[in-house]
Amino acid sequence: MRQLALALLVLLTQLFLPGTALGSDEGQTQPRLNSGSTLYPNDYVEIVPSTNGSGNVKGIRCMNGVPVLIKIYVNGGTAQTLTFEGGSDVLRDSQWVPMNVRFSSSIRVRMERPGSLNVTDGSVCFVSWGLD
Repeated sequence: MRQLALALLVLLTQLFLPGTALGSDEGQTQPRLNSGSTLYPNDYVEIVPSTNGSGNVKGIRCMNGVPVLIKIYVNGGTAQTLTFEGGSDVLRDSQWVPMNVRFSSSIRVRMERPGSLNVTDGSVCFVSWGLD
């Protein structure tokens, strides 16, 4: 009987608690929005320069005609790389890619334009992030 009551309590808790209450982002971050753009092959820009403090990266959006790489360095670690493929004739809009990349000591987000395509084409990316 005790096991049934415990199982029922767990089930009801899962049903009535909002999904965000179970996430690691409590909504207490100070929101920020940074952007960066590249034009030439082998170009890069630090969208979020290295910072100190804790917080999270909430989302990324890119509008690009050629592929770009987004490299996220969490707490001084190695890069986590996202590739945004480019459009053929027009800029491809990735829309907002939701994320919850938590960091406790530092974050750095860098946009790179690989040199494989020798085309001059502007690309712009936005990063929504915040510090606790």
